[in-house]
Amino acid sequence: MCVANHRYELDAILLWMACEKLKCLGSSRAFAKKELKYVPIVGWTFFFGEYIFLERSWEKDAKNIGPALDKLMAYEQHMPLTIIAEGTRFTQEKYKASLQFAKDKGLKVEYKYHLLPRIKGFAYSVRYLKQNRKQKKFIIR
Repeated sequence: MCVANHRYELDAILLWMACEKLKCLGSSRAFAKKELKYVPIVGWTFFFGEYIFLERSWEKDAKNIGPALDKLMAYEQHMPLTIIAEGTRFTQEKYKASLQFAKDKGLKVEYKYHLLPRIKGFAYSVRYLKQNRKQKKFIIR
């Protein structure tokens, strides 16, 4: 599982290039926001490539993540699973809210150019993968 943060679309392309260099681009999967599914060519590639689409609503995403991970774990080959968090939703209001959230929770984090990542989906995914790896022949490194 590869976790990255990005602010510009170019950052995701650089991650693609790294996967290509490591010869795992064809087998890589990622979490992506649902809206990307409707972008011509790129979104269709994500859809047919079995990327996991999220709606950014925990109530909806909690029901979808487990079955989507089961589908990916059914494959025999190993694949990188990428989360590129908190990208293009950056605004000054969200940045201030992110700093306030960190302060309220006692976190000593003050990013200058990023938002504090939302971690519910990530934490759930890691827990789910660890719980199901033995029966699915899944390796977490």
